[in-house]
Amino acid sequence: MKVFVVGAIGALGSRLVPLLVQQGHEVVGTSRSPGKAQRLPALGAESVVLDLLDRTAVREAVLAARPDAIVHQATALAGVSDFKHFDRSFAETNRLRTVGTDALLAAAREAGARRFIAQSYAGWPYARVGGPVKTEDDPLDPSPAAGMSETRVVASGGLGEHRIAELVAAGAPIDTWGVGTELGTSGDSPSLDAVYKLVAERREGAWRGLAKTSEGKTDVPGAKQVFRSVRDGEMTGDVIAGVDEDLGGEPLLVPAMRGGEIVLTETIEQMRERTTASLSALPRGLRLGDGEPYGVAFSERLRTFVRDA
Repeated sequence: MKVFVVGAIGALGSRLVPLLVQQGHEVVGTSRSPGKAQRLPALGAESVVLDLLDRTAVREAVLAARPDAIVHQATALAGVSDFKHFDRSFAETNRLRTVGTDALLAAAREAGARRFIAQSYAGWPYARVGGPVKTEDDPLDPSPAAGMSETRVVASGGLGEHRIAELVAAGAPIDTWGVGTELGTSGDSPSLDAVYKLVAERREGAWRGLAKTSEGKTDVPGAKQVFRSVRDGEMTGDVIAGVDEDLGGEPLLVPAMRGGEIVLTETIEQMRERTTASLSALPRGLRLGDGEPYGVAFSERLRTFVRDA
């Protein structure tokens, strides 16, 4: 595998590069300093002088390397000792982790990199209790020091006024609340909670599947289409398939926007007619509220992937 390590001479990068080389990977390492970059060949890596905040230079370097994976270890922490003014001391590092990460991600997509790993740091938002090693289960600091005020905690997902009130009462150090469903849906209307995951990207006119393979969290990669079967005016089941499969039935997914432009135009009357027709086509038991669950299944191809993943 070809690995592009940004910040390859830092405290972590300088230790990571030899380990990657020992495992047989081809490594391209970067440093902002020409002098430090000269140390990379001795570690077994090709050296590149790169300013991560120069978006054009980042693109050119990544496209020239065409790596399989990118590891973002760039920081500006050398010599940092003024922890009294934490935000000021971390300002440059924060730019590398925001502006620099955005530039790397854009270049990674264009170059076709399959993996992207970014170093982060979240030591200071934690409550100043317990030992030095923290996990996601440890409490955050409800009253961060003034010099750390730029740290922000955002909560989203399944939030409503009562849940927010509970969290506030419990002293949760949350700065911003992301409320969606309960803000735009009446309380007596049905709603569906969902988690969005990237499972495909379109590159050079073709779809490429993406999947998460963590234990218990396997995705089904690839762009999808849903085919609906209808018999005598009544729905009999849906099949979720790959976008390039042709299983018969009515394909339900149609483009609504392309390139930021609306391509699906429906009037309110057309939407109402479509919704009424769909409700009328539901199996009688579902319309009455006492029928069997509606049948939705994966296509054989997608089932094979799930089974073998």
